[in-house]
Amino acid sequence: MAEAVLGIDGGATRTRAVLITESGHLLGYGQSGPTNYDTVGIKNTTQHLTDAINQTLHQANSPTLDIKSVFLGMAGVVSQSDRNVILEIASGIPIIKDADLQVDHDLRIALPGGLIGAPGDVLIVGTGSSCYGENRQGQKLRVGGWGHLLDDGGSSYYLGLQALISIIRAADGRIPPTLLSKKVMQNLEITDVENIMWRVYHRSLQPIEIAALAPLVIDAAEMGDTTSLKIINNGVHELALLVLTAASRLGYNSGESADHEKLRIALTGGLVKASRLYRETLLSAIYEILPASQVQQPVLPPVFGAALLALNTSGISANLDLIEALKEGASLIASSGDSL
Repeated sequence: MAEAVLGIDGGATRTRAVLITESGHLLGYGQSGPTNYDTVGIKNTTQHLTDAINQTLHQANSPTLDIKSVFLGMAGVVSQSDRNVILEIASGIPIIKDADLQVDHDLRIALPGGLIGAPGDVLIVGTGSSCYGENRQGQKLRVGGWGHLLDDGGSSYYLGLQALISIIRAADGRIPPTLLSKKVMQNLEITDVENIMWRVYHRSLQPIEIAALAPLVIDAAEMGDTTSLKIINNGVHELALLVLTAASRLGYNSGESADHEKLRIALTGGLVKASRLYRETLLSAIYEILPASQVQQPVLPPVFGAALLALNTSGISANLDLIEALKEGASLIASSGDSL
């Protein structure tokens, strides 16, 4: 019977799953909707997680497959009770119920994917935002990631929310007119700003819908809109603060440790991938406060970081051949048009 492991990246917008052999070769890949149960609920989380897993199995087309371990990196998982909820959901999915199931927050899978086991930070900037770091002394910490009502500064949700706030402030005359007014109202299918309360409150504008307004802020900023540029600058300041806090608590001064080791920072998430303007503004903000740090693109996407952790659960450590096999699998998925 062929043995494999499964890595899951459960996000606030999309869920991805990869099925790989113990030597790192890709067997199947699947994706589905969001699985942050805080925002979409347990029923939708279960359905989307099941859909993503079934897609990987369909691609693998191996009726005798034995999934030994599964690592689920899930947005919204902070406490042990969160982990227990996801474990209960996963243990109810027949194909993986007998596997060794491990659950943690989505930052945990982004670091091994981004830096392949090396110490450092990973900053995720997608629908939400958060930072996770580890140092050589084994200290691990998460900064941010407290959800859209309490946190998520600099994220797509943050940009979208600030866009909504800006257009009502502009309507009042509290700030100058902004290009965002027309762009956001068209997106929300309203013709008058007076209808925005109805659209936001009575029709319950969801966090994902608010996050979907982020590209409008980027577009307006690229056209020179001062309000949008201010939103972006404030957003990257919040993100840089996450990284600075993690760096300080891990013992890095200006991005360098006491023994002169540079802090490596991997940037990932849909927002930094989609917008060159946002990525470059963020890089400038990070280097301004941590000039000795080294910011890099992730070696592997988070879902493959989950696969690495699943392999570790099975007693398999990363080596050059395994990493190359994983990189080949990631390239194969990317070539099919999916932005991992």
